[in-house]
Amino acid sequence: MKRIELTMQFATPENFKRFGSLIGEANLPDPTFTDPAFNWYECIANINYNASDVKYGGLEIGFVQASPGENKQNQLERHTKTFEIIAPLSTNHLESAPGMGLVLAIGEADREEDFAAFILPHGTAAMLHPGIWHLAPKVKQGTAGALIIYAAGTGQNDKELITLANRGFEVNIQW
Repeated sequence: MKRIELTMQFATPENFKRFGSLIGEANLPDPTFTDPAFNWYECIANINYNASDVKYGGLEIGFVQASPGENKQNQLERHTKTFEIIAPLSTNHLESAPGMGLVLAIGEADREEDFAAFILPHGTAAMLHPGIWHLAPKVKQGTAGALIIYAAGTGQNDKELITLANRGFEVNIQW
């Protein structure tokens, strides 16, 4: 069994780009429209997918609530035809908590360098490229909720799940 030790790192547009893109205040373009009471940002992310690939068309929105668990990653899933957006909404933990964590892998998740662990800073969502291995977000303490947005039918028609131990990996996470 090969042991992989991952340390959570804050996600930035640069270190996250092989897995997807970040959506949030830190990387917004100039506003499309301004008003004394708000700024409007048009098209901050472009979602391209072929609805026929996932049977139903449209978008599906789910919700995941993360609680502290083991500092291990035992399984991962991926969607090879569609994107996935993980948009943290609510937090119920101490102010010192850094944000929501994600363990990700590219390719076939069969090499140590395929893996990375990120903290999504407060106010930041992640849009994963198709084919990126992931699972539910992680939190260090308390609970946190996130919207999961993807093409309708993705969970039923475009999901591959792996158990990392079956691939000879033990993945441990440090915050």
